[in-house]
Amino acid sequence: MVTAYLKLSNYCNMGCSHCYLPESVRADSALMDNEVFNKALGDIYSLIQEYASTSVDVIWHGGEPLQFDKEVVVQRVVQANNYFFSRGVSCNHSIQTSLINFDADWGEIIKKYFSSVVGVSVDPSSRTISGSSQRYQTVLEKRIQHAQTMGITVVANVCPTVDDIGNEGELLDWFERNDIAMFIIDRYNDFAQTGDLNRPTNLQHSKFLSNLMDESLARINKGIRVSSCGTLRAGISGILNGSSGDRWGTSCLEQFIVIDKDGKTNSCPDKISYEDSYNGSEPFAASKTRLDVVVDFKMNHPKEHCYNCEYFTWCGSGCPITINEWSKEGDCSGYKSFLKHLMQLKNSNLNSLRYYLYGTN
Repeated sequence: MVTAYLKLSNYCNMGCSHCYLPESVRADSALMDNEVFNKALGDIYSLIQEYASTSVDVIWHGGEPLQFDKEVVVQRVVQANNYFFSRGVSCNHSIQTSLINFDADWGEIIKKYFSSVVGVSVDPSSRTISGSSQRYQTVLEKRIQHAQTMGITVVANVCPTVDDIGNEGELLDWFERNDIAMFIIDRYNDFAQTGDLNRPTNLQHSKFLSNLMDESLARINKGIRVSSCGTLRAGISGILNGSSGDRWGTSCLEQFIVIDKDGKTNSCPDKISYEDSYNGSEPFAASKTRLDVVVDFKMNHPKEHCYNCEYFTWCGSGCPITINEWSKEGDCSGYKSFLKHLMQLKNSNLNSLRYYLYGTN
């Protein structure tokens, strides 16, 4: 399935230390105009045709989507539905937000157009309101409760920083208190190579995932309910079944399209502010720049240690923009230290891993 990130605007009212968008970009409140939006639908469709897909997942992104004009969002969602339906393509919509601007009107829009599900970025140590992380958490919990009382399911997204390593149990406790049933882990990348000290190395990120796995299994073994992490489940599925998912064996370079508010395109949200647009006059799917990036990844991102690795057939060297050098990162871009930890759990605690993945032993 093709995944399309539509960034109607990059404007955001949050202060997040890990944000991939430069501050100057986040300050621009301009919305994507009609001409650009029409072309964006054509670029998405070109990718759908390229892979003979019958469905597309449109992620309404930003910036902060809940700062967009509500009427414009509804108009654009309906337009996208009509455009793809008329071409025999099933279109699913999702939205990723900080939720801070959530109100009852947004709740009704999410229920009607986004299947009553909202993706919420939850990063306790790196998000602030007026410089205060505590104020952010207080407001966020109120917004989550408001959404849930309206019948909206909240799915969390976490981008761990160095400060989050060792606090995985507190994160799970927070999810439990706020009735968050499912979450995923994003990678704190530094594509611009600013030397951000908040960014965990690959080894530190592996440690975070391993700690999170251990804390989750400990709760399960005590009969305590625990939020399910899609990233952990993908790692377990790789170890048990040899199947790709999440950051392993990714298809993002080929089947993802990101479209900025000015029509600029890329295949990765983290990269779009730092690279030239992937397409000009030609459709996105035919972009030579895009195809060159795909080839470069396949040829140069996997290193010798990848080809000698027992996980390579389904890992595929991991995230394309994660540094794949042990000497710099202490681990590879596929987080082998974490995968080895899962393998040890498979040998010592297989039933618990199966339970985490399938809900049964």
